[in-house]
Amino acid sequence: MKKKSVTLLMLTMMFGLMSTVVSAASFTLTVNADGPNYGKDAYQIFKDHFGPKPVDGAASDRIFEVNSPSVGHAFEFIVKNTDPLENNTSQRNEVKVYNASRAELKAPKDSNYTYKWKFKLDENFEFPKKAHFFAMFQYKAIGQNDDIPLLTFSLDQNVLKFYHNPKGTDNTQRKVLSQVDFTNYRDVWVEATVTVVNSDHGFLSMTLKTLDGKDVMPPYSANQDMWIDGANIIRPKWGIYRKHYAEIKDAKIQFANFQISKH
Repeated sequence: MKKKSVTLLMLTMMFGLMSTVVSAASFTLTVNADGPNYGKDAYQIFKDHFGPKPVDGAASDRIFEVNSPSVGHAFEFIVKNTDPLENNTSQRNEVKVYNASRAELKAPKDSNYTYKWKFKLDENFEFPKKAHFFAMFQYKAIGQNDDIPLLTFSLDQNVLKFYHNPKGTDNTQRKVLSQVDFTNYRDVWVEATVTVVNSDHGFLSMTLKTLDGKDVMPPYSANQDMWIDGANIIRPKWGIYRKHYAEIKDAKIQFANFQISKH
């Protein structure tokens, strides 16, 4: 074989290898319900994708699969008013990425991730009382200073707020980046998309839309501090995390089409 041909072959192989490496570096995971009374139950689906203990809350009978005319199959998260309290004040039923999850799902410093999912409040959903939090999404560190989430979608009475807080130990730096009156969005499917560059000098974008593409909440896009000092990784949590009070009612929220993309 001529020297020129050998050189061309080597270059072709080298660029092919580089393409493979770039492709392997990106990653997308989609988690869908497969329908009630069919296939795997909700808990097993989350275990298969997120690891052996992916739920903060009851180990059974609080996440179900349901049919939806809008999104096909969905997961229904429930917290009952009689469920056990955490630290005597709160109740939790969340699915999570955590230490035992596969490496691609855990965001290290200087990584770039996009998270997409759909959710719907129950038609009889009771909005929380004043000064009683109700979080449906948390973007939270694991490591040091990991008490307070970096990002949160949380209800403040009937107002859905998108919070940012780069200080993981308290809320002194927490700010509302966007918000909307959510009163008219009971029993309405919406889709959230959050893109993050996980860095001290990072970037954040967020949209919340109806399924036909109309903005529900004013979109947000800007450079931001998107890392918590002392963190090993940042990871998402979805579900119900709420402050309890005496006359609180059962809560029910449906989620569908969870997607985690590493860029």
